[in-house]
Formats: sequence, structure tokens, C-alpha cells
Amino acid sequence: MPRYQCRGFDAKELRGFFNIFSFPLKSIVHFMAQKWVAVKNSDGSYTFYSKVNTSYALDVDGDKTTNSTNVQLYSANKSNGQKWDIQSATFVALHKDNLADGTYTFARPQFASSVMDLEAGSHANGANIRLFARNKSDAQKWVITHDSAGYVIIRNKESGKALDVAAGIAQDGQNIQQYTYNSSDVQKWVAVKNSNGTYTFFSKLNTQYAIDVAADATANFTNIVLYKANGSNAQQWKLQ
Repeated sequence: MPRYQCRGFDAKELRGFFNIFSFPLKSIVHFMAQKWVAVKNSDGSYTFYSKVNTSYALDVDGDKTTNSTNVQLYSANKSNGQKWDIQSATFVALHKDNLADGTYTFARPQFASSVMDLEAGSHANGANIRLFARNKSDAQKWVITHDSAGYVIIRNKESGKALDVAAGIAQDGQNIQQYTYNSSDVQKWVAVKNSNGTYTFFSKLNTQYAIDVAADATANFTNIVLYKANGSNAQQWKLQ
């Protein structure tokens, strides 16, 4: 696999912005233009400062998201254009093929009669997701697809709406609901296959959190929530 470095430049060249492009890595392994200081931000993203001059950072021109937008060096300003999501991109790359597209029932591994259910088969945004006794209705069937990066989208077969983290907040006990699909991080998941054949679903919003059965219960109406990943049975789903 080829390795790359940035084009050589020195500190006197850093004026406003400087272009970034790949260059075959040969013998100049200690050259300053190749080196970056990675700083983790409070939102979990990373900013990469040039070792040539740490007042400058890796930057997306104009904070755009369109194809062919240039990546450059620019005065550090803490903007979104200088934040990079590294962890989640690596995580999804490792697991994007763990689960095939299809329609599934999500059952508790030790209690196959207790499954994930859309309350009352509602079509409303904000309708709750819960456990309920298996009844083979479309409210208990979930359609799995993947986006271009490999993240999982989980839609209810009855309503066509997606599993969604309420209010876009990653915290213990945050409710899981359904909502019209909008391609946001709150509706995307990484499906990880466990050694026992079950799956755990980690939120793209914050991959330290997973879909969880409140209090590891099995009773009808038990709520489905987001909770910090802990490897427990409450976060494992048997897909059928």
C-alpha cells in the first residue's frame, strides 16, 4: 500500500492558506511538512495542526461538503471546517459488512417472544419504540439498509420511519423513537456482530452509546433507550 506525505513547505510560506496534496513518501520521513499535531475536541472530533507552524490547521475550503471541495492549510480558527471525525469513520469501516440489508425482527436473545415494537403501529413522528410480545405484525419488522459509508439505517416496515435518538442527545436513558428519515447522525448506526451471533447497534451520534433495553427487562411496554455501551444482554439483539 503506498504511503503519502504533504508537499514540502516552510513556515515563511504560511500566509492565510496553503494547498494540501499527496506526494509519495520516500526517504524524507522526518520532514516537518509530513507531521501533524492531532488535538481531540470536546465534541469528539479532531483538529490537525501543522508541525511547521501550529497556528495553522488542516481545513476544508469554505466549510463546504460538496464533491471536489479543496482541502488546505488555514489559520486555526476552531471552525467545523477544521474538525475531522476519525473514530467513527474507522469504526464503521470495520463493521459495515457485519449485517446484510433485509427485513428483520429484533428479539431479546434469551427471550425470543419479546421483540422490538413500534407502539400501536403509529405513523407519527416521535412515536415510541418498546418491547412487546411477538405478534408477527409489520410494527415488529425492521428494514435494514446501509448508506454509502456503511452506516445502518433501521426503518419500521409499518410506518417507513427510521429509528431516531430523541432530541439528538447521546446520554444514558435517552429515548429511542421513530422519525421521518432525514440522513442525520441520530438515525444512523453501526451494527456489530457479537461472538454469540447477536448484534449490538452503536449510534453514529456517539459510538460509545448503543440501543439498550431499559433495566434489561423483558415485560411488555419496556422502553428502548440509548445507553453507554457495556456489553450486556440488554444491548444484544437476535435478528430473525
